[in-house]
Amino acid sequence: MTITTKGGRQLEKSRWLQFILSVCTCLCFLTPPVFAVTKTSSITIRLEKSSEDTHLSLWSLPKDKALPELATLFSLTDADVTKQYPKVFTAVLPKGETDLVLADLPVGASYYVRETESEHKERVLAPFIVTVKAGGNQVIYAKNSTPQKRGSYPFVKVSSQGGTLEGATFEVWRQSKDKASPVLKKGKTYLVASNSKGFFEVQDLPFGSYYLKEVKAPKGYLLSQKKIFFEVTNYSAKAAPTKIINAAKTPPRIEVPYTGNAVMIIVVLIGFVMFILGFYFVHQDSKKDS
Repeated sequence: MTITTKGGRQLEKSRWLQFILSVCTCLCFLTPPVFAVTKTSSITIRLEKSSEDTHLSLWSLPKDKALPELATLFSLTDADVTKQYPKVFTAVLPKGETDLVLADLPVGASYYVRETESEHKERVLAPFIVTVKAGGNQVIYAKNSTPQKRGSYPFVKVSSQGGTLEGATFEVWRQSKDKASPVLKKGKTYLVASNSKGFFEVQDLPFGSYYLKEVKAPKGYLLSQKKIFFEVTNYSAKAAPTKIINAAKTPPRIEVPYTGNAVMIIVVLIGFVMFILGFYFVHQDSKKDS
């Protein structure tokens, strides 16, 4: 029989408590990153007063890569930028105010900032890249700039045999110096299609070089493999529609069974029968005369 006194039980509890505290202390020393707090700071974007709300988009740029060129980002639509840098958030500066404070941003993080694409103003905020610094007193003086010029371009789909064609569908691609990429509208590939008069138009595109890629041909016509290049400029919207020609599908040949040998045999047989009959009648006439 084992007898445990009250003092013995208290000593045992004390030892267990010391053991648990020792384990917790070791864990704290061995895994400090788990309990570390991410340093954050704030930035203030200072703008000119506006009679309208100012809507900004901020894309988080990766830390392990070199910062992209502003000119490259400027040539992209909001959807294209989001495709490359999916971490994006928006902020609004109410009309009449000048300071937009963005708080609790990770120190060292970089953001690409510009006005949202839906804002149509005479002058808009010039895009910029900002890296968050510690201290919380970082002020960015934003500048206004002329918005990117945009335009359109008209086309008409016609048949190689004459007349216009309905139902041709095209993808719109942006052509740069070294590569091409599809134009996105609301995150989806921009598609245009010819109407009942064969007419269609690409619209609201930044000035630059593009081409059309046919993805669906009109019924009864071959899919065109040619790229239709065009330039969006100040004058492209008023230009005469560019004709895009489609060739009709060649109807399948009707195979007619070859019967030439049978016809020849029949003709020969008829000729032979007629020869025999002629010979017979001539021979009979000769007998009568004799």
